[in-house]
Amino acid sequence: AFVLHQGPLPDSDFNARALMSLRQSLYAAGHKYEKSHLLSHQLSSSQCLLATHEELWHFQHPQQLQSIRVKGRLQLPSEVMRIEACVAGLGIAKLTDTDVGSQLRNGSLIRLQTPMAVEAQTLSLLYRHQYLPLRARLFIEFFQSHIGRLSSRI
Repeated sequence: AFVLHQGPLPDSDFNARALMSLRQSLYAAGHKYEKSHLLSHQLSSSQCLLATHEELWHFQHPQQLQSIRVKGRLQLPSEVMRIEACVAGLGIAKLTDTDVGSQLRNGSLIRLQTPMAVEAQTLSLLYRHQYLPLRARLFIEFFQSHIGRLSSRI
């Protein structure tokens, strides 16, 4: 048996296999932000739209990961809810780039430029035993070979 896990991997005894990563960026309502550049010190003092129990946003510096403590008045469990709140101008949101195409095209959201890239969202497979049964390995291979088609439809 195995589990699909989204996001940073927790410390555990499970084996992990990365399946895909999705690029993320910071977004804000087009009607609230004229300037698209955002510096790290501005982010820590901005109202952010957070996932449940989220306190840190991670950025990829050339050689290391940097974490910035963020705050917000809203914690929303789904990305769809964060997109809607962001379009309404309730704060800055960290969103998967593939999920906001129509909002970027119609101008309701803008991508904020940051000095460091936002850490990609990862999808990993967690499993207990080092060796997976053949049917599980075949499923994983099928999933990975078709994941490009899946992400292009999202």
